[in-house]
Amino acid sequence: MKKGKLSYERKKSLYGYIFLAPWLLGLFALFFRTFITSTIYSFSDLDLVTGEITLVGLEHYKTAFNTDPRFLPLLTAQLQDMVTTVPVIIGFSLFIAVLLNQEFRGRALARTVFFLPVVIGSGIVISIIQGDQMSNEVINGTRAAGLFESGSIFDMLEESGLNSDLIGTMMGIVNNIFELSWHSGLQIILFLAALQTVPDQLYEVAKVEGATSWEIFFKITLPMITPILLVNVIYTLVDTFTDYGNSLLVYILDLGKKLNFEYSAALGNVYFVIIFAIIGVVLLLIGRMVTYVEK
Repeated sequence: MKKGKLSYERKKSLYGYIFLAPWLLGLFALFFRTFITSTIYSFSDLDLVTGEITLVGLEHYKTAFNTDPRFLPLLTAQLQDMVTTVPVIIGFSLFIAVLLNQEFRGRALARTVFFLPVVIGSGIVISIIQGDQMSNEVINGTRAAGLFESGSIFDMLEESGLNSDLIGTMMGIVNNIFELSWHSGLQIILFLAALQTVPDQLYEVAKVEGATSWEIFFKITLPMITPILLVNVIYTLVDTFTDYGNSLLVYILDLGKKLNFEYSAALGNVYFVIIFAIIGVVLLLIGRMVTYVEK
């Protein structure tokens, strides 16, 4: 290697830092400043008239765990929802990605359909398409899927002679499928990109050796895409905890709207620490199973 020239590995590391630079800038310039201010508020009482801050120690945190009748039930419900929702979204995303990775007519259109929720989910697009209706419902804590539920459809099916319980079950399945698709768009794209990086030679050798489809998937495909699996799990965790339909997040934001900044900040900090701890556990558990292949 000539003097003054970067090695290939060094270049790859440098590219990584370049891509991280905007995020790091936002982290230090925006997030840390806000987080420090929020932490100060959580240990204080704030006089909104004079702007005077009086330190009260852990009073707001004690209120959250000992007095507040809503915080712990909402937190427990959110954790239970996370335990059931994240595996379902990951499993559904991987299943759809495997299907979309197959050769069939209309594959490009099918991929576009599953990625549409990611595009439509941005606030600007929602405002344009729905006249800000969906944005208002999201702020009020209503899930976006609620806009697609129709009482007239229920009435129409009921008039056809079907049992109301059966109709309710059918409607619930349809709404759950829609919600799954709505929250799985980005994960599907990431899994699809990972599947396309698996070398075809590995599949060819496995087939020559007589491996079954299940053996190929669990011994070749799944280990090769574990880095993206880890990324998707963490993304889905964060997305679940910060979704605008999250009742706990709505409660915390409502406290801020009512000018109870100190208590809102305390609850936000507790929630942040819990999310951070869960992500750390996930990294510890799944990180051990991740397979990194040098290319």
